[in-house]
Parts: sequence; structure tokens; C-alpha cells
Amino acid sequence: MKIRLLNGSHSALSYPSYLMNIRYVDEAIKDPDIGNFIRNHYMEEITATLPRIDGVDFSAYKDKLISRFGNQAIKDTILRLASDGSKKIANAIVKPLEEAIKKGSEHTYMVFALACWGRFLLGTDEQGKEIPIEDPMGQQLAQALKKSPRAFLELSSVHDLSKEQWSLLERMFSNDLMAIEKNGTRQALKDLLAT
Repeated sequence: MKIRLLNGSHSALSYPSYLMNIRYVDEAIKDPDIGNFIRNHYMEEITATLPRIDGVDFSAYKDKLISRFGNQAIKDTILRLASDGSKKIANAIVKPLEEAIKKGSEHTYMVFALACWGRFLLGTDEQGKEIPIEDPMGQQLAQALKKSPRAFLELSSVHDLSKEQWSLLERMFSNDLMAIEKNGTRQALKDLLAT
């Protein structure tokens, strides 16, 4: 629950936020598009992958996390959350994504989070400024992304999917990446939220 909802949400909000020129976590979660993306969509997809836990109210836990993310006194930076994605994302996002794909449950926003991560790892923001990437596999992942979506996803620890599941995932990921590149991260996110 903690890894997927807390750590995974941290990663999922960090990459689109940075690309949208937001530098602090409290500012990110208060942004209407990011807040909607994380609380109403990403967290809901993740929750569907969790087993029920006696005495735990997932909805209250998610609301508590959003409140914590929005605490101005903490002033946590987006770059801190965005560091070492290759160490965090395999368990926090990829594992629930694989489970969602196999169960046939919604995973649109998990895929979008991975596409934003990929775009971030290319090393320049949407204004052409260099992104200070702190990730031991950052360059390797960026090279894989330039090769193909499949290469990037496999290096990100996506495995064990059927041919049909791979085909759909690659298409979703490619469409998100193209939308980010063509329209910018904010517009790509707005368009996704409008569907």
C-alpha cells in the first residue's frame, strides 16, 4: 500500500510536474491537472491492484497522502522525487501495471506516468533547458527509449506479458509519448483527463 500509493504517486506526479515547470511538490498537487491526475485517476488505478486490508480505509489514506503532499511547510522538491526512478518504479508502478493489464483493469494513467518518465529522461525540458538527471540507469533508459518503446519498457522491468498485452501497452505508451512531444505535457494531460 505504501510503496504503490505513496512512493508510486510521488514518482507519477514528479515527471509531468517537472516537465510542466513545477518545482515543488505542494505546488504540483495543488495544480488542478496534476491533482486530478493523481487523486482521481492514478491512485484509483493503483487501488484496484491492492488486496483489501482489514481496518484500512484506502480512500481516507489517499486523502491523507494528498493533504501531506500539499503541505507548504515541507517544501519537498520535484527533483528529489524524480531521482533514482529506475530504483523505485519497478515495484511502485511497473508491478501494479502488469497486474492491472493481466486482470483487465484500468491502467491508462499508470502508462501515462511511465511516458512522462521516459520524456523526462531524455534530459531536456520543454523549454530546451537541461534536466539534472540523477539515476544510475538514466542514460541507458534514454538510449532504450530512442530505440523503441518496447526496449524502454523492458529495461523498466516490464516482463511476462502476452503478445497481445505487449502490443496494446506499446501502442498506449507510444501514443502518450507522441502527445507529450507534439502538444506539451500539460495539454497531453488535459486531453487525457478529458477522455
